[in-house]
Amino acid sequence: MSWVALVAGVPAGSVALIECDMVTHPELTPWLSGLLVLPAYRQHGLGSALTAHCEAAAAALGVRRMYLYTDEAAGFYAKRGWSPIATEWYEGALKTLMLKDLDSG
Repeated sequence: MSWVALVAGVPAGSVALIECDMVTHPELTPWLSGLLVLPAYRQHGLGSALTAHCEAAAAALGVRRMYLYTDEAAGFYAKRGWSPIATEWYEGALKTLMLKDLDSG
Protein backbone atom coordinates (compact mmCIF):
# COMPACT_ATOMS: atom_id res chain seq x y z
CA MET A 1 0.00 0.00 0.00
CA SER A 2 1.16 3.51 -0.59
CA TRP A 3 -0.14 6.98 0.13
CA VAL A 4 0.54 10.34 -1.43
CA ALA A 5 0.13 13.55 0.54
CA LEU A 6 -1.37 16.44 -1.40
CA VAL A 7 -0.94 20.08 -0.46
CA ALA A 8 -3.36 22.31 -2.37
CA GLY A 9 -3.76 19.46 -4.87
CA VAL A 10 -0.01 19.11 -5.44
CA PRO A 11 1.84 15.89 -4.51
CA ALA A 12 4.14 16.79 -1.62
CA GLY A 13 5.18 13.46 -0.12
CA SER A 14 4.57 9.74 0.04
CA VAL A 15 5.04 6.63 2.15
CA ALA A 16 4.44 2.90 1.68
CA LEU A 17 3.62 -0.16 3.74
CA ILE A 18 5.31 -3.15 2.17
CA GLU A 19 5.93 -6.80 3.00
CA CYS A 20 9.75 -6.72 3.04
CA ASP A 21 12.31 -3.98 2.39
CA MET A 22 15.62 -5.74 3.17
CA VAL A 23 16.44 -8.98 1.38
CA THR A 24 18.80 -9.78 4.26
CA HIS A 25 15.83 -9.89 6.66
CA PRO A 26 12.93 -11.71 4.96
CA GLU A 27 11.71 -12.83 8.39
CA LEU A 28 10.81 -9.24 9.34
CA THR A 29 7.47 -7.96 8.09
CA PRO A 30 5.84 -5.53 7.33
CA TRP A 31 7.91 -2.41 6.65
CA LEU A 32 7.37 1.31 6.49
CA SER A 33 9.20 2.23 3.31
CA GLY A 34 9.96 5.08 0.99
CA LEU A 35 9.01 8.01 3.18
CA LEU A 36 9.64 11.07 1.05
CA VAL A 37 8.70 14.69 1.55
CA LEU A 38 9.69 17.12 -1.19
CA PRO A 39 12.07 19.84 0.05
CA ALA A 40 9.55 22.66 -0.34
CA TYR A 41 7.18 20.87 2.09
CA ARG A 42 9.63 19.82 4.80
CA GLN A 43 9.56 21.10 8.39
CA HIS A 44 5.75 21.37 8.41
CA GLY A 45 4.82 18.00 9.93
CA LEU A 46 4.10 16.18 6.68
CA GLY A 47 6.67 13.44 7.34
CA SER A 48 5.21 12.87 10.79
CA ALA A 49 1.69 12.75 9.37
CA LEU A 50 2.65 10.26 6.65
CA THR A 51 4.48 8.07 9.17
CA ALA A 52 1.52 8.11 11.56
CA HIS A 53 -0.90 7.34 8.73
CA CYS A 54 1.14 4.32 7.64
CA GLU A 55 1.35 3.07 11.22
CA ALA A 56 -2.41 3.51 11.74
CA ALA A 57 -3.20 1.68 8.51
CA ALA A 58 -0.92 -1.19 9.53
CA ALA A 59 -2.53 -1.35 12.99
CA ALA A 60 -5.99 -1.43 11.37
CA LEU A 61 -4.84 -4.50 9.42
CA GLY A 62 -3.84 -6.21 12.67
CA VAL A 63 -0.13 -5.50 12.47
CA ARG A 64 1.45 -5.38 15.90
CA ARG A 65 5.07 -4.65 14.95
CA MET A 66 6.67 -3.02 11.93
CA TYR A 67 10.16 -2.28 10.67
CA LEU A 68 12.15 0.20 8.62
CA TYR A 69 15.71 1.00 7.76
CA THR A 70 17.35 4.37 7.33
CA ASP A 71 20.79 5.78 6.77
CA GLU A 72 20.19 9.36 7.91
CA ALA A 73 16.82 9.69 9.64
CA ALA A 74 17.14 7.51 12.75
CA GLY A 75 16.61 10.57 14.96
CA PHE A 76 13.43 11.50 13.11
CA TYR A 77 11.97 8.04 13.66
CA ALA A 78 13.20 7.76 17.26
CA LYS A 79 11.22 10.90 18.11
CA ARG A 80 8.15 9.08 16.78
CA GLY A 81 8.56 5.98 18.93
CA TRP A 82 10.77 3.82 16.71
CA SER A 83 13.65 1.91 18.34
CA PRO A 84 16.96 1.00 16.69
CA ILE A 85 17.57 -2.74 16.79
CA ALA A 86 20.66 -3.14 14.58
CA THR A 87 23.16 -1.32 12.44
CA GLU A 88 24.52 -3.04 9.35
CA TRP A 89 25.93 -2.49 5.89
CA TYR A 90 23.27 -2.77 3.22
CA GLU A 91 23.32 -1.61 -0.38
CA GLY A 92 26.77 -0.09 0.12
CA ALA A 93 25.97 2.07 3.14
CA LEU A 94 25.58 1.77 6.90
CA LYS A 95 21.88 1.46 7.76
CA THR A 96 19.99 1.59 11.04
CA LEU A 97 17.31 -1.08 11.30
CA MET A 98 14.39 0.09 13.43
CA LEU A 99 11.28 -1.39 15.01
CA LYS A 100 8.01 0.01 16.25
CA ASP A 101 5.68 -1.94 18.50
CA LEU A 102 2.25 -0.67 17.48
CA ASP A 103 0.63 -2.11 20.61
CA SER A 104 2.46 0.45 22.72
CA GLY A 105 1.93 3.44 20.40
